[in-house]
Amino acid sequence: MNRKAIIGIDTNGTLLSWGESSEGVLGLGYNISGIDTPTEVLGLKGIQFTDVSVSDSHAMAISDQGELYSWGTGKYGELGLDKTIYTPTPQRVYSGKSYSKVFCGNLISCLLDSNNKFSYFGIVAKTFKGLNSSSVGILKGLIEDLNNNDPA
Repeated sequence: MNRKAIIGIDTNGTLLSWGESSEGVLGLGYNISGIDTPTEVLGLKGIQFTDVSVSDSHAMAISDQGELYSWGTGKYGELGLDKTIYTPTPQRVYSGKSYSKVFCGNLISCLLDSNNKFSYFGIVAKTFKGLNSSSVGILKGLIEDLNNNDPA
């Protein structure tokens, strides 16, 4: 969670952001250090959103069609885009999945798709500080178990 930037969804499903813009997390473009009033995130006019999350370095949002958008700094792949990049405006993430929930953390983005399967972009090892490589392997195994567990 970012304590300096706020991104929210209004009653029409429009993404609004305000606060300080470190790493491009406000989605308002280059040369924006901050803004005091809620402002529509750039490039998303006409798209309605159902979920959004912001970290210190990046943000992600999910449209009412399950489309995933990301922006900010993706040094470790946390944007879900093909390359490690900096993008201060939203980019569509083409993963072939439809998403329902997102959480952005330190160097990671965690997602739940429309089939209730968990996935992530970024680096798990650096996100869960204090975990050694075998613990990270166990965590990845738990994620696989969660995804393979069909309660029906």
